[in-house]
Amino acid sequence: TDLIITGEGRVDEQTMYAKGIYALAQLASKYQKPLLAIPGSLGAKYTSLHQVGVGTIIPLSFVSLSEIPKNTSKLLTDATEQVMRCFFFRL
Repeated sequence: TDLIITGEGRVDEQTMYAKGIYALAQLASKYQKPLLAIPGSLGAKYTSLHQVGVGTIIPLSFVSLSEIPKNTSKLLTDATEQVMRCFFFRL
């Protein structure tokens, strides 16, 4: 595997303690694989995940949470495109 992409409903300070993305980040670091996260939204201290192995965090949207269910497919497609651009262009 050259790249790990994962998702989460919300990434915030609790992600460091009780969510699967933290465990995945530890594994990615152990095997020296880049990990990119696509959460539905961002909360406080989400950047702390960079310290444990999450290389890039791109939210589905910067719109309100109530807008996400209406546009999930497009938002996920757009976020995935941005992730792949980061990967292929080594940004």
